[in-house]
Amino acid sequence: MQNIENGHLYFQSLTNKTKEDLLPVIMDTKRDFEIEMRIKFEKGNIEQAYGLQWGKSKSPVQQYDFFLTGNGHYSIDKYTGKFHDFVPFTLSEKVNRYAPNKLTVRKVKDTYYFFLNEQLVYSMPFEPFYGTSSASR
Repeated sequence: MQNIENGHLYFQSLTNKTKEDLLPVIMDTKRDFEIEMRIKFEKGNIEQAYGLQWGKSKSPVQQYDFFLTGNGHYSIDKYTGKFHDFVPFTLSEKVNRYAPNKLTVRKVKDTYYFFLNEQLVYSMPFEPFYGTSSASR
């Protein structure tokens, strides 16, 4: 189930299956860019990951993830048939458990910078996209 109210996308999974909203995004990755989203956990399994996916290919499924959990963890990884953690799930006071969280992925020159609620949490060398889809999950 999903709908847009007051400029916000609301979605929920009514089953135990993962829910994704995919958007095709064409980006010149040779240039600097920023991907940003605000997301809030409302209810459900607090250990289930939710957040941002980008640079995603559909077949085979490969992507980058910046995820949160309702119990205060965040993670940054890539999926290429199996998960490769850049930052494994880490408990952090930077995660808002009952308020919206702002996730920002910024590429400047050849470096990715990851911000959680406008606080830098990780940086690493830029890696090329696998495809042109981005998603919230």
